[in-house]
Amino acid sequence: MKTVPLKYLMPTLVFTIGLVLVAIHTLIEMKTDYKNMRDEQSFNVKNLGYLLAREIEKSAHLENINFYAISGIVSKYHVDNLDLVVIYDDKSEMMFKSEIHNNKNISAYRASKKIIERVKKSRFAEVIYNDELHVVDGYFPIAMPKKEDEVYAKRDGVLYLVLDSKKAYNIATQNIINSSIINLFIVFTLVFLFSGLVYILIFRRLNMLYDATHKLSMGDFSVHVKSSRNDELGAIIDSFNEMSQQLLAYQEQMQLKVKYEVSKRSKQEKLLIQQNRLAAMGEMISNIAHQWRQPLNALGLLVQKVGINYSRGVLNDEFMEKNITKANFLLNSMSSTIDDFRDFFKPEKERSEFYFRDVFNDVEELVGGVINGVVQILIYDNAGGISDEILEDIFNPYFSTKEEGKGTGIGLYMSKIIIEDNMDGKLVASNIRDGALFSIELNINK
Repeated sequence: MKTVPLKYLMPTLVFTIGLVLVAIHTLIEMKTDYKNMRDEQSFNVKNLGYLLAREIEKSAHLENINFYAISGIVSKYHVDNLDLVVIYDDKSEMMFKSEIHNNKNISAYRASKKIIERVKKSRFAEVIYNDELHVVDGYFPIAMPKKEDEVYAKRDGVLYLVLDSKKAYNIATQNIINSSIINLFIVFTLVFLFSGLVYILIFRRLNMLYDATHKLSMGDFSVHVKSSRNDELGAIIDSFNEMSQQLLAYQEQMQLKVKYEVSKRSKQEKLLIQQNRLAAMGEMISNIAHQWRQPLNALGLLVQKVGINYSRGVLNDEFMEKNITKANFLLNSMSSTIDDFRDFFKPEKERSEFYFRDVFNDVEELVGGVINGVVQILIYDNAGGISDEILEDIFNPYFSTKEEGKGTGIGLYMSKIIIEDNMDGKLVASNIRDGALFSIELNINK
C-alpha cells in the first residue's frame, strides 16, 4: 500500500476538517435563517390579520365589503405578497373571497375547516407556515355585525389570509448559498496560507533533513543542513549537524588509524618476510649440514686411507683411481643436496604436475588391492598429546615449544604449505586418548 506523503496529507486533512466545519455551519445557518424567515413571515401575517380584522369589524354593513374595499385596506399597509383574502361567516360558509395577486398556486390554497371552527370557538388567531408551498396561512376571528332584526345577538366569523413567502424563502436560500461560498473561499484561503506556512516552517526543512540523512546513509558525512529558526525542528537539525560532524571526525580518525595500521602491517609483513627468509636460510643450512655430515665423514676416511697408504708406500694407480671416483661421488652428492634445498626454499619456483596415482601404484601392488578417491594418512603417538591452548598455533610460522636456539618453528608450517598449497591436500592436528594425531588427506586422482 502506497503511503501518502505527510506534506500532502496534512493540507488534505485541514481542508477536509474545513469542509466539515463549513457543512455544519451551513446546516446551522440554514436552520436558523429558515426559522427566522418563518417567524418573520408569521409575524407579518399576524400584524396584517389583526389590522384587517379590525378594519372589517368597523364596517357598518358587511354587505358593502368588496374587492375594492379590501384592496383599499390592504394598500394602506403596503403588503405586496398577500395572495388571498377570504371571509367565513358564523356558519363557516365563505361569504367573501378576493385574490389579491395572480398566483398560479392559488387554486392549491385550502382553508382548514377544523382550524376555522377552533378559532371561532377560542377567538384566538392561528398562524401556520406551509413548508410545501412556502406560504403562511392566517386564521383571525372577527365579530360579525348585527342584522336589523337582532338586538343582542353576537356572531363570530373568520378572516382567512394567505401570504406568499416564496420570495422570502428564496432570499434566505440565496443568503445561505452566498454564506457557504464565502465560507468555502475562506477555507480555501486558510488552507492555502496554512499549507504555505507549514511548508516554509516545517516541510521544507524536513525535506532538507531527509536528503541529508539519505546522503549520510550513503557514507557522505560532510552533509550540513541550514536552519535559521530556534524551534523544536531547529534543535533536531542542530543535533543532526552535530552528529554528522562527529561522524565525519570519527571517519577521518578511523582513516588515519587504518592508514597507520596498514603501514604498520606492511612493515610487519616485510619483517616477517625477512625473518622467514632468514629462518628458511638457517633451516636450509641446518639441513644441508645434517645431510653433509655423513659424506664429510666418508671423505675424511678416504683422506686418512690415502695418508696411511702413502706412509706405508703402497699407493698405486688402482687405489688412487678407486678413491678419487668415490670422492667425486661424495662431492656430487653434496652438491646435489645444496641444489635440492635451494630449489625447495625458492619462493618463485615453478609448479610441476604430480600424480598420486602413479605413486600409489606400487602401494596397490604391495597391499594387493585397488586404492581410489581420497587417501588418509594418520600419524599418531602416545606422548600425551598437544595442549589445547596451543593446538591452533602449531602450524603458524616460528611457533615452537622448544627452548630458544633448539627449534625454529618452521617444520610444521612448511609441511602444511607443501601438503595444502603444493599438493592440494589437507593437514590437521588433533588429540586422541593418549597422544597427538596428525591426519594427511590426499586425492590420488589429481
